[in-house]
Amino acid sequence: MWLINMHKKKQQQQQQQQQQQQQQKQHQQQQQQQQQQQQQQQQQRRQQQQQQQSSETSAGPRGAEREFG
Repeated sequence: MWLINMHKKKQQQQQQQQQQQQQQKQHQQQQQQQQQQQQQQQQQRRQQQQQQQSSETSAGPRGAEREFG
C-alpha cells in the first residue's frame, strides 16, 4: 500500500507540473495576440485619418463653388 501511495503522489506532481507549463504557454500566446490587436487598431486609425484628409480636400473647393453659384 505504501509503495502505491508514493507512486500516485509522484504521478500527481508530474501532472501538476505539466499543467503549469501549459498555462504559461497559453499566457504567452494571449500576450502575443493582444500585441497584434493593438497594432491593427493603430493601422486602422491611420487609415481613417488619411481618408478624412482626402475627403476634406476634395469637398472643400466644390463646397465653395456651390455657395458662390
